[in-house]
Amino acid sequence: MDTRPFEDLGLTKGEIKVYLALLELGLSTTGNIVKKSGVSTSKVYKILDKLIEKGLVSYVLKRKAKHFKAAEPAKILDYVERKERALEDNKKEIANLLPSLKQIQDLAEIEQQAVIYEGMEGLKTAFDDILNTLKKGDVQLAFGAGSQEKNILRFFHHFHLKREKQGIKARIIFNRKVKGTFASQENSPSVEARYIEQTTPAAINIYADSVIIALLTKKPVVFLIKSKEVSDSFRSYFDVMWKIAKK
Repeated sequence: MDTRPFEDLGLTKGEIKVYLALLELGLSTTGNIVKKSGVSTSKVYKILDKLIEKGLVSYVLKRKAKHFKAAEPAKILDYVERKERALEDNKKEIANLLPSLKQIQDLAEIEQQAVIYEGMEGLKTAFDDILNTLKKGDVQLAFGAGSQEKNILRFFHHFHLKREKQGIKARIIFNRKVKGTFASQENSPSVEARYIEQTTPAAINIYADSVIIALLTKKPVVFLIKSKEVSDSFRSYFDVMWKIAKK
């Protein structure tokens, strides 16, 4: 007999052997079931318990010993219907959980894609992501703290030259107190520059679905966040600041 339909219902091979053996044996003790089915004595009781739970086997007590009997084959259809109802109930429960599961996934993605870099090499690695992500004609948005550190100034001068060579444009809001410090960028035709009086504790760069937040100290600390939700939020904030900033 082809036992695949039984396996598709979720019955184990041992359960199938025991059920088919009981169909032939009728009311039977475990000893005869073991001989007929070929399953071990150590496993037969557990298998019988599972089949009883599924409504496919019953038992009676005779002289204090259990005698087992296979349920009518039609009961298999009852078992299938119970499984279908259970699946339908599970489907509804999962459907109700989907919004919460999606929220957990979104939060996990934000956490998993937030990377911290330190030092000048870390700064270079983070900003290389801008050059590797954006294409000719794309726009990088930036605003925030300036820096008087010579190594930082040199870094941004060389970064700007690479960005310009690739045809990437930029809109940058500088702190007014550093006007002229980043001359290569402020005077570049590929950069639209504006200025604000306020200072911020970090330089913020927004591009594609990513945000770089850089603390431009002597030993820079950089946060690179890959998240559309976060980048959209910072982009909206940049638009507000851009309207306030002066040319």
